[in-house]
Amino acid sequence: MDETPMKYVKKPIVVEAFQFGVDEEPEWFIDKIRVYGEAKIGEIYIYDPLQCSIETLEGRMYANVGDMIIKGIQGEIYPCKKDIFDTTYEFDVFAENIMETDSNYRRKAFHVDLNGKSLKPNAIIEVSYDGNCFKVESVSEE
Repeated sequence: MDETPMKYVKKPIVVEAFQFGVDEEPEWFIDKIRVYGEAKIGEIYIYDPLQCSIETLEGRMYANVGDMIIKGIQGEIYPCKKDIFDTTYEFDVFAENIMETDSNYRRKAFHVDLNGKSLKPNAIIEVSYDGNCFKVESVSEE
């Protein structure tokens, strides 16, 4: 009997990230920077403005200028090449306003904004942002 491997789709989770050496370093990154000492998981060492190392569960990983640094859903920090990041992730305009919440809350808040209307997965939603909150301008479902 020939067994076909199971196929999986990555769950839509929200992560925080910045581009090393390009974007301003967030507090969660700065808090983990160490200058000396025995390397521990989650700690970051900056060798020069062009490279840093991050101690992860998988071992020491390096990030160069232009690479993305990601803070995962369990607070883990790890580097990712920009092209891989761009293929795997997209900017979430809704989550940007409620980043400290989990994806379930994000979905609930999203439905509240749409007055509880259920949408098809490929719905197109146009929003405006006034600097404080988002307003749904139009919704089209194909």
